[in-house]
Amino acid sequence: MKKLAEYFPTLIGPEREEQFTSEVRQYHLCQNLSPSDEVQLDHWWNNVMKEIEIPTLSSVVKACSSIFCAPAVEQSFSMMNHIITA
Repeated sequence: MKKLAEYFPTLIGPEREEQFTSEVRQYHLCQNLSPSDEVQLDHWWNNVMKEIEIPTLSSVVKACSSIFCAPAVEQSFSMMNHIITA
């Protein structure tokens, strides 16, 4: 998880790297946070964010969960053509 800082330099600049690393450690040390196949990933992370205070890691998680690819990308561009004209 520490490598995520490299992929989100606008969210985690040099001034927040230490805080991010600390939050990742805090997340790893929290024993009662184990993912489950029965809970959707976004709901699980929401519970994690309520359980422990991890503002920088939360920003990265939100950014990651908002990324979509494959057919969804093409579909969204097609939908935008109906909303916004050239």
